Amino acid sequence: MTNGFRTPPLNSLKVFSVVAKHESISKAALDLNLTESAVSRQIKNIEENLNFSLFTRRSRRIYLTEEGEILQRCCTKIFTELDNTLKNLSYSDSKEPLVVSCEPTLTMNWLIPNLPKFHELHPDIPIRIFAAGGDIDLSTERVDIALRRNDFTWNRNYFSEKVCDELIGPVCSENHWKIHEKGKSPMTILHTKSRFDAWQKWLSNTPQETLLIENEMIFEHFYLCLQAATSNLGFAITSIYMCPEELKAKKLMAPFSFIKDGSSYHLLSETPITHDSRKNAFYQWAKSEFENIRSTHFDTE
Repeated sequence: MTNGFRTPPLNSLKVFSVVAKHESISKAALDLNLTESAVSRQIKNIEENLNFSLFTRRSRRIYLTEEGEILQRCCTKIFTELDNTLKNLSYSDSKEPLVVSCEPTLTMNWLIPNLPKFHELHPDIPIRIFAAGGDIDLSTERVDIALRRNDFTWNRNYFSEKVCDELIGPVCSENHWKIHEKGKSPMTILHTKSRFDAWQKWLSNTPQETLLIENEMIFEHFYLCLQAATSNLGFAITSIYMCPEELKAKKLMAPFSFIKDGSSYHLLSETPITHDSRKNAFYQWAKSEFENIRSTHFDTE
């Protein structure tokens, strides 16, 4: 190796970053659409420029050296920042929409009704919405950020930011509450298949509430369950964030307490959310909106 020092070209560092990610010359070559010899030559040139080894080679495999691990962390930060900067510059010119995936009932009952507030705060950030829940492939589905509850294991390479804790509780129409003598007469409880254990979680965490359950009805989705409650069919168990407008308009009431069920909502992204101005704007806005709902309808005592 030479005794001098020269900063490696950016393209060579990119090659190193991909090799370090895979710890494999052959996998990196496939990823970069280069030959294995071309990738090996780039790594050799970097090592000669820096005058130290980036990988050790054992049993036909390669492993990062201590210096290689330090450089990998640095390269990851640099290329992430570069990617975000270029995207932000591109978006500022093209007004490319921020693509948001959100669970269907949250989309209908929270996101869409409140979206004008976001547009008022950020008129330069158009939003495109996809209503979907559960696991997601952000790259394949071309989604920038996804709002999800942590009831499944998402891709470990995704960046995530917690938005709020989940709060669940029973709701019903005011008329239904009066008919059932303010909860003293037998009642019908409404379930959703997508979260069938919600009633049991609430009942087990509110021993002070004694409900006389006479009948049960099961619905495919939360929004159907909420519509049934609005139509005087019974008491629905729901997330506080799925019915803020109904509570505000007094189409529904929450006669009992909301409780934390142990889960929480998170924003998922392929790149750091707080490093992207558009994603961070949506994240901060969502946190604020959910906090407003919580402080309005959730009794912390």
